[in-house]
Amino acid sequence: MPGIKAGNITNGVSRGCDLVPAGTPVGTPNLWFDPCAFTIPGDGFLGHAGRNIVRGPGLTNVDFSMAKDTALSMLGESGKLEFRAEFFNVFNHANFASPEIGLGDTPSAALVFPAVPMNLRAAC
Repeated sequence: MPGIKAGNITNGVSRGCDLVPAGTPVGTPNLWFDPCAFTIPGDGFLGHAGRNIVRGPGLTNVDFSMAKDTALSMLGESGKLEFRAEFFNVFNHANFASPEIGLGDTPSAALVFPAVPMNLRAAC
């Protein structure tokens, strides 16, 4: 079929891949693993690389919240006013999304987009 790579058609069974021992982890945002560390096994053979052995970048997220309740006698015994401040991703750490590519994809598909930067919300 034109436009379809033969490696994408699995008929419900995936062969997996073989792990080559000379692989070097790279760790840049565009290349989280060394694609040369994997080979596609021959026809009729299953790969020996384990499932979920390639992990994406870590996630560091610190959220912080402050709240103060103030009693308001003009609203009755249960009347109160709440002041609140919420900080999301306090240290503004860049968190990248996991790569959404396969081993047969082109390197341009390996771009990893950053998640939401620091955010502040105040309410009363």
